[in-house]
Amino acid sequence: MNEQLRIFDDATLPENKPNLDTIRTCLEQPYESTIRPLAWKHHVRNIIQTVIPNWSYAFNTNNNTLCLALYDTMLRVPKVTLPILLDCLSYSNATTLELYIDLLKRLTADPVPYGDDRFFCSLLCSVPTRIANALGVGAQESWYIDKNYFARLARQVARNINKLDYPGELLGKIIRLGHADVCITAIYPIILDQHGKGWSDIWATAESYSSSGKITETILRLVQKQHQEEESDNNNTYNIQKTATQLAIILFENDGDGKSATFRVESFLSYAYLRLANASWTNTNTLRIAMTTAIYALGQLQSGDNTVDCDKTSISSESLRVVNNLIHRLIDKWADPIFLKHGSYKEQQYITAGLVYAFGYLSTVQIENLMIETPLRGFIHRWFESADQVKMKLAVVVAETISELTEEGTSRLNFGILKQHEDKKYLDIKKLAEKRDALIKVKQSACDDYGPIIEQSSNPQSSDYEHEDDNEELDPDAILTGDQESDEEEEDNNDEFEPYPMEEESDDEVSDEKNNGTKARNKRRAKAPVYIQDLILYLKDDEDPVKLDIGLSTAEQLIRDKTNVGSELSDSATELAKRLIHITKAYDLDNTIERQKFSLGALIAAVPETVTGYMIDQIFDRNTSMEQKSMILASIILGVRELSGTTIDPKNEQDQLSLELEKKIVIEEGNIPTVSSKSAVIGKSRVFSRRMDIEKRKTTNRNRLSGIAGPVFFFPLLVGWWEGARGKARSWLGRDALLAERFVMTLLVIMHGATNTPDRSRIVTEYFEFALPLRFVKLPQAVTRSILLGFDIIVNINYYHQSGLLLQEYPQQLTETKNWLEGPLNQIR
Repeated sequence: MNEQLRIFDDATLPENKPNLDTIRTCLEQPYESTIRPLAWKHHVRNIIQTVIPNWSYAFNTNNNTLCLALYDTMLRVPKVTLPILLDCLSYSNATTLELYIDLLKRLTADPVPYGDDRFFCSLLCSVPTRIANALGVGAQESWYIDKNYFARLARQVARNINKLDYPGELLGKIIRLGHADVCITAIYPIILDQHGKGWSDIWATAESYSSSGKITETILRLVQKQHQEEESDNNNTYNIQKTATQLAIILFENDGDGKSATFRVESFLSYAYLRLANASWTNTNTLRIAMTTAIYALGQLQSGDNTVDCDKTSISSESLRVVNNLIHRLIDKWADPIFLKHGSYKEQQYITAGLVYAFGYLSTVQIENLMIETPLRGFIHRWFESADQVKMKLAVVVAETISELTEEGTSRLNFGILKQHEDKKYLDIKKLAEKRDALIKVKQSACDDYGPIIEQSSNPQSSDYEHEDDNEELDPDAILTGDQESDEEEEDNNDEFEPYPMEEESDDEVSDEKNNGTKARNKRRAKAPVYIQDLILYLKDDEDPVKLDIGLSTAEQLIRDKTNVGSELSDSATELAKRLIHITKAYDLDNTIERQKFSLGALIAAVPETVTGYMIDQIFDRNTSMEQKSMILASIILGVRELSGTTIDPKNEQDQLSLELEKKIVIEEGNIPTVSSKSAVIGKSRVFSRRMDIEKRKTTNRNRLSGIAGPVFFFPLLVGWWEGARGKARSWLGRDALLAERFVMTLLVIMHGATNTPDRSRIVTEYFEFALPLRFVKLPQAVTRSILLGFDIIVNINYYHQSGLLLQEYPQQLTETKNWLEGPLNQIR
């Protein structure tokens, strides 16, 4: 049989002038047990390297018999075919390459034939790269694109875990290649259908080949999507319990090895509480889901049962030990001086929220013992000593939480610092100690349904809570579209509440619009927004350029109208900033950047504490474009100037006149023009000063930057700069000369505006620490000029008429600055 196979292979060689029947006969040779592996490998290589390139036109026709014979031969022993086919991709023409890719699609549709050999795990993961190298660029929807290929491969692995010897290794390599989101999103519903059976070992193996943190981060981000729009606290608790129940079974099913599973639970909880603190998508729901999952998992491991008891009133001893260890690690992090001084507000709030939520699971005695074991009281006092209001309020949250959990009645601490409306986010963090999601019973048990959460979000009948929403009354403040608005006006003509007056259009305009068709009608219906939520919807509508243009045009004025009027603007400030920054570029609207810049500047001036942190995070986000970063920095400059009162209203002609008069006030006596002898002048010319009139017209305005110039603007900007400089990421501002110059100029505007504020000394100190190390770096000339301008502002603005105090506070910094300037000055001389 081996010799006969060799004869058929030789007959297909070009020098033997084969015909179509010869090729068909060679392809139809069966694979029998008597054929040696080496002979069959030679047969397959001959077909791939000789038959397919020379007869590709025959396979590309409608000759189904020949194609079926080829597919049948290649799929008989896939482990032999796949390596040969991948090797031949690099030296084939376009027609042959199409056949090779089609064969690869069939060979990789089922990973089971390769599941008993580790070599093929790496080989299967290399298919998209090899095809991309052979093709150059492929279509975005092709099956071999990374996201499509690895999603299909991961689904096949999840469905056949009992038939594969190395499913964990294969999934781990997919995750290590950077496709964790694609992989876990594809297999999560399948694992839910399987109730997590056998997946504990698979996850443990996958973590050894990739990273346990990456798996934890991806799964938590995936399941948290369902909590983004939740408003009802009871409904939110139910969803958290349901999510945690599923995660506990999926990730930590009881497999008999309790120690390794407990270690994985601790790693999962520690990563969620400490390593994800700076992630942009995390919030208090992340902490609640992670803690509830860990407690459920440890409970099922201790009981030896794969079911979760949602009706427990206390956590297990093992869970208590894990929570206690986590609190010790959180206290160590919270007490770190570097974390206190240089940590971002997002990270500090997240760690504090985690500490408060973990305290809720301890008893009074356990908390008192913890206070004895750790010097937490001293750490709280250190946070109180900080001049930063945000850090002081976080310390208040921790102190009052511990007092409420350990003391009763009037002995509980109440500093009276946290206000009901202004400090809502800090009060929400404080309330986390009362949540205890793993122990609270809700109306519907979280153990009743193990259906996939991800599919639930797209199914309107997936929960009883959504049925209850159908019976609720309509929100009178809900924003209606054009068609709905016209219907409501016809039905509610007799309503006692009249709408806000809108700008009516003339009859001529209406008649013209009727003649212009649907586009004109849509434009007539789009009216100027009255509420901030209206404005957000206008900016959110990427498919209607008319609404988008109206939203951009009215944003700045509407923000100024809503300033200091209720809490409407502060409640929606972050969402409004997000919409203003990420305006679609699909339409060529007039002055888009200018309108964005002035609207964001007005928003910063209106609610600086609420929105500035989010905008600074966007500056250092890798997904923000260079144009958007430059626009955000420009808007911060506008907002800071408005807060400090250094802007001049162009409509105020008196201010402009005063400036012009001040320039002309000082008239030297020797510069008075003499009278020509030809023109006789009777008397003596006199010059009257108007300085007193100008001084009377001047008004003193409060510097609204006082107290926020450093903690809200200056320090977070420097923290983001140094974090990017430490890793030298591609998105770091220092890599772009224009952005770096704009960044330094932003710092200078803040420092200039903070001249008469309590933050002046700290800001100047931080600026010296920022600028002086840069003298050893080769910077563009524009950036160096901007940095040196900062020293001029310190000397001539911040410490004007206070040179003695400046020399007393910064002797070393001034000496280093002098040494830096001597080099360029000597070159000029």
